[in-house]
Amino acid sequence: MQPSKELQDFCQKYQATARPSNQVWRRAHPVRLALGTLANCDLEQSCSYTEEPMVEITMPADRFRALVEVSKLKEHYYNKSSYVGSEYHVMWQEMERECLLRNQHPAVQEAYERYQMMLRLVDANG
Repeated sequence: MQPSKELQDFCQKYQATARPSNQVWRRAHPVRLALGTLANCDLEQSCSYTEEPMVEITMPADRFRALVEVSKLKEHYYNKSSYVGSEYHVMWQEMERECLLRNQHPAVQEAYERYQMMLRLVDANG
């Protein structure tokens, strides 16, 4: 089976490889219990599970750090953003590119951290 375009793009962007794993994720379905039945209930037998196949993803550590940072930023700004449409998409592409570069080049990350510190200092002295 051919990997999707999205998976190919992800692997290229993060210099990653993805392949099926021998492991599975066992996901328990919710169990409803009536009051007073817990003492007579064998939870192990009464639970139903779904086994989800897992995937092994391998990538350089700097790309993984960038992915974690991008995920955190997207969540933060998604909850606070009023951007819509293509403006929002362009903003995220730029932020993601910057995160990748900062995590790939320690000197750029250090300069960015100094820049952020200077902004906080100027803002505090406002």
